[in-house]
Amino acid sequence: MSRIFPTLTLLILLIIGSAAAYEYHMPVNVQPSTNPSVLMPGDQAILAIELQNGAAAYGAGGAAGIAQNANDALLSTPINRTSLKGTDEIQVASSDYRDLGMIGPNDKVNVYYKIKASDNITTGTYLIDFDVLGGYDIMPISRVIPISIDSAAVDIARADVSTKSVIDLNVANPRKDTINAVTIIPSAKGLRFSPD
Repeated sequence: MSRIFPTLTLLILLIIGSAAAYEYHMPVNVQPSTNPSVLMPGDQAILAIELQNGAAAYGAGGAAGIAQNANDALLSTPINRTSLKGTDEIQVASSDYRDLGMIGPNDKVNVYYKIKASDNITTGTYLIDFDVLGGYDIMPISRVIPISIDSAAVDIARADVSTKSVIDLNVANPRKDTINAVTIIPSAKGLRFSPD
């Protein structure tokens, strides 16, 4: 009997130790997207970053990623802080997030940042740094987020003959992404336009 008790105690400590070791290294998946998806020089955009606890995808936390007992509950992880660092070309206009709470297996939380492309930025893909501090030991997770820039201008042309008092315009988009709206500001010497 005296031998069983120390052996049982050792097994329990090993089980608790392995669960604790696993909870400190939670897999947090980072999935970014921007709206608009491709920026023009001077554009502002919303960068949405989805953080997901991927524990269930790695075979932990039950088949569906739902905590079924106390051991599965350990697979939840806190998100302590997020940080997005801008560059000379891509400025970040939003504050970082702190104390986002716990996310369980397969759960997601989104953070949103307002970003702005500089007026003289050129076509290309620019990289900005994103960091997440999470887990019980505040392990850093670092990702590089690509931001696509297309400096091609929208083309505009008159679509009718000049005898009409109404002007119809054609707008052509040579860019990689969809344009949702176009602002047209008319001007002519000696004329006043209404609406502006």
